[in-house]
Amino acid sequence: MNHHCPACGARAVSEPTGTPLRCMRSNCNWRLITLAEWQKMSPFDQGYVWYLQAEWPTSELAGTKNPHAKDTDAWKAFCEGEQRGVLEAQDGEE
Repeated sequence: MNHHCPACGARAVSEPTGTPLRCMRSNCNWRLITLAEWQKMSPFDQGYVWYLQAEWPTSELAGTKNPHAKDTDAWKAFCEGEQRGVLEAQDGEE
């Protein structure tokens, strides 16, 4: 299956096979982040990136969920980031 970079529209590739997708254009920096990078993000950013990247093939975020204890400030910030991702994805479709 072919995938395209959401930033510039070029083909997204997994080279070597099985590695996280990245844009094939050398002047575009879009790529799927690693699980380690995601774990270091703020809860809001984790939620935002999780919504936008967890379903991509080869994403290391696949199968993850909100890592914060329910009803904590961090859990709520993750949910707010996820909602921001939802809204931006909807705006991009309109």
